[in-house]
Amino acid sequence: MLDLKLNNLKNLIATFKKGVVVGFSAGVDSTVLTVITHQVLADRMLAVTVDSEVIPRSEIEAAQQLARQYGFPHYLLRFNLSDHPEVMENTLRRCYYCKKLIYKQLQDLAQSKGYQAVLDGSNTDDLGDFRPGREALTELGVFSPFEQQGFTKSEIREIAHRLGLSVWNKPSSACLASRIPFGISLTTKALHRIEQGEELLKKLGAKQVRLRDHFPLARIECPTEEWGLILQNRHKITKELKALTYSFVTLDLDGYQTGSFNPSSLML
Repeated sequence: MLDLKLNNLKNLIATFKKGVVVGFSAGVDSTVLTVITHQVLADRMLAVTVDSEVIPRSEIEAAQQLARQYGFPHYLLRFNLSDHPEVMENTLRRCYYCKKLIYKQLQDLAQSKGYQAVLDGSNTDDLGDFRPGREALTELGVFSPFEQQGFTKSEIREIAHRLGLSVWNKPSSACLASRIPFGISLTTKALHRIEQGEELLKKLGAKQVRLRDHFPLARIECPTEEWGLILQNRHKITKELKALTYSFVTLDLDGYQTGSFNPSSLML
């Protein structure tokens, strides 16, 4: 069944004979889509990674490394979200505004190069989540081949594993803005301290972790199996997070929750 879906996916991508731009974040979904698109279209594709205030520097570097490793054309698109108050105000529509602005840039880039379409790595698992950005992609006419062919996240990971991609078991990630409660304006200072704090936790060995910013309180979310690691390093973590100007550091006893600031999560 998966082989048939993969073959259908390649056939779909092959219909974009004039080439495509692929939104490439270095996550599992976009990496698989990028590698397969490159296999099908060769150099009639361009993977584009957005470099903005809400993307950790480590993810930008990972995208560059993957492009070198697998040899697909790659472009870094610098985008200053701080120039757009509709995003920085951090309303429930933040993701819609952000996706609309960024993917319009990708469409303009595709048009300038004579490419036929813009692709993104959304899959069927995304349909049941709070994702206002999907509305923006639909409005712009961005194609989501995984979604159209009915791929789940687990199936995409399986394909990544088959292809020998290093990201096949990479934890899911989201932009840094998702660490700040809706209604609290984004600032470059806040985004930077969140990025630094999460890098600290990852260097200590935490794999799936979020640093939720209730400034001056930092709330650490991670799976229960990683609590021991956090507690063993609690003095170092507290000291370094306080050096980032947090006054209080907590460990969330609910554990890791995807999108814990989303309206559906807050109502639980």
